[in-house]
Amino acid sequence: VIHKGMHEAAYSGFDGVDAHGASLGEVLSAANVSEVTVVGFATDYCVRATAIDAAERGLAVTVPLDLCAGVSPDTTRAAIEEMAHHDVVITHATGI
Repeated sequence: VIHKGMHEAAYSGFDGVDAHGASLGEVLSAANVSEVTVVGFATDYCVRATAIDAAERGLAVTVPLDLCAGVSPDTTRAAIEEMAHHDVVITHATGI
């Protein structure tokens, strides 16, 4: 379990740590993870930030939009475009 935003604002899962203080990046690296699927609330904030951070770390990233919820249609559209620009695969859960 990675905890984020408990004592300060944090959008990306990569801003969080586990119970031992290891970051999400460290946990994924130690487990030899090369692909992640990012889902959750706030497609236009937390999902976007986590997906882009994962892509920038060299992970293959998929975001199934039907397992996410955006705050606003306009910012969600912009987030989808930005994620796609970072080579995040935008799909639906049935396509995984």
